[in-house]
Amino acid sequence: MENELKQTFDLQSLFKQVAKNWYWFLISLALCCALGMIYFFSAPVVYNVEARIQVRPGEETTFMPGAGVIQAASLNRSIEIGDEKALISSRDILASAIEELGIQAAYATKKALRWTEVSRRSSDVVVVCKPADYNRISGIITVYVKPRKNDVVVKIKRKHHPAERFVVANLDEPFMTDYGFAIQARKELKAKNYRIQVTSTNLATILFSSKAKCVIPPKTRTILDLKLETKRPSDGCELLAKQIEIYNRLTVDNRQQLATNATEFIDERLETIADVKKSSGRASVQDKEVLDQLGLFLSQKREEKALTLRAPAMPAIEVIKPHVCSDVVSPRLTIILILCVFLGIAIPFIVIISIVMLSGKIYGRKQFEDFVEVPYLGEILQGAKDEQLVVGEGANTPAAEQFRILRMDILRQLGEKNKVLMVTSSNPGEGATYVASNVALSLGLLDKKVALVDLNLRRPAVAELFVKPNKHGVTDYLQDVTYAIENLIVPSGKNKNVDLLLSGATPMNPSELLQRERLEQLFAVLRKQYDYVVVDSTPMMSLSDSFLANRVCNMTLFVANGNTVTKDEVEFINHCAAQQRLANVAVVLNNGK
Repeated sequence: MENELKQTFDLQSLFKQVAKNWYWFLISLALCCALGMIYFFSAPVVYNVEARIQVRPGEETTFMPGAGVIQAASLNRSIEIGDEKALISSRDILASAIEELGIQAAYATKKALRWTEVSRRSSDVVVVCKPADYNRISGIITVYVKPRKNDVVVKIKRKHHPAERFVVANLDEPFMTDYGFAIQARKELKAKNYRIQVTSTNLATILFSSKAKCVIPPKTRTILDLKLETKRPSDGCELLAKQIEIYNRLTVDNRQQLATNATEFIDERLETIADVKKSSGRASVQDKEVLDQLGLFLSQKREEKALTLRAPAMPAIEVIKPHVCSDVVSPRLTIILILCVFLGIAIPFIVIISIVMLSGKIYGRKQFEDFVEVPYLGEILQGAKDEQLVVGEGANTPAAEQFRILRMDILRQLGEKNKVLMVTSSNPGEGATYVASNVALSLGLLDKKVALVDLNLRRPAVAELFVKPNKHGVTDYLQDVTYAIENLIVPSGKNKNVDLLLSGATPMNPSELLQRERLEQLFAVLRKQYDYVVVDSTPMMSLSDSFLANRVCNMTLFVANGNTVTKDEVEFINHCAAQQRLANVAVVLNNGK
């Protein structure tokens, strides 16, 4: 059950921190959306090019000799569509199409933030290269052409190579490069920036094939859909059309070769039948009829193959010609915005969770209660408008009521005979003086004589809180035996039952002063004259003063700031209590505003 409470509180703490830092989410959303829009306007547009074809079977005839008799059997006219799919989408056909079209070079012009692809037919600048020279290129060579008023700047980039920059008068004549190709202006250069990416045929094939698909639509037997995602839609349409053309060409050539082979085979068999007829003068009439029928059958098949050679049918018909689909593959504004919103929320959320998990801080009352191992006396709030002295006659604010509850818990923890309460903290700024002063005032409301002693000899704060001059006090009493306590006591001015014993001038040796026996004498007198003594002491994690003064106290009240308290501070409090270095330790949580 305890683990469940801890886990529930941790989630609540995380959501509280998220709500507290809401402005992080606005900043993150704005930045992510800005970056997303920059990407949208700078990323190249990718289109989807599609085509649909119907694959038609051709007539296949197989001849089988057997037992001295020439037999012929016609196979079923069918086609395995999967085989044709593998053939038309093969890398060899794609490479042949790329090489025939010469689209190893991609052309683009700069418009605003985005490089926009243009067709090689309409580009102002073209690459002049022999098909065989493309294979000499390794990787991608990027050429930037920037026309200026009197000349043209040509910049060539290659991966793992330093960029090369050339300035030429114009590109009317081909500009020869060291990579086997030339750059030439086809017409007047109107754009401000041009980009040409040149690759080898093999690499271009790999790049195109990675985005190419050939699928069989459902409930079809002879239909194939060819799809290609490309930044070059015009080249993509030409590439699909060329693939279909090469497929038809190869298939027709293959079928014509089969028909030629079959015709030659039939001619050989017809000659064999003629020779058999001549040599079989005494053959029966029935055998001659069989030979005549077989010869007639072979003659018919020969005519069919002759027709196949003269009028070959296209094996693939374009049902839907290659075209650019209306939907853009990327970048899509809707998806980018959704991703930006997700990242804009997720990034600060993850950062906040990381900070909460790694900071070592304790968030909230329940988690503080789970970690602390000494009596927990509750929590207090700050007064309205940062008011420091919130307890008084007739005060019924939430802060004053919380101090009344804290007073009751302190009296129960302190006991009837004990009188001295030390209020301290682990680090400066956690509100020890605020708690000590208001606890003293709340005890004074019970008509008890209360002394508020400022034992923070290094950085006293009680005098400033009660607006009193801090000229004389504890320091004078500890240093000079002639000082009487009566001369050092100052009325609080807030409650007639509460007196102040201020720290006095800051000494050079506060730790040594607190070790003197005069401290015991001081508190012996205070115990006789007052019902309760409240001590405001120094922070304990950085100074030893509170440990030295704790010997005259009956209870130690740690004040922890709920906004800054860490697990290390709580472990320090638990360690002090476990080692019995402090008397009767309890803790209160100062949650500030």
